[in-house]
Amino acid sequence: MWLSSMHPCIEIYLVLSTCVEDLTWNVRLEIALERIIWKGLISMVSLMWETKQDVSCTE
Repeated sequence: MWLSSMHPCIEIYLVLSTCVEDLTWNVRLEIALERIIWKGLISMVSLMWETKQDVSCTE
């Protein structure tokens, strides 16, 4: 009787723990993606700025 009453609690705990793990992984992925996107944007902007400077110099 005790095990059968505990079983759903254990299942819920397992589901919750896996959900938490998934959430932390998702957050890590989001942070990594944000960093990659920011780095990409910054490098693109700096490249555009450099080419803009070059164009203005040649004129």
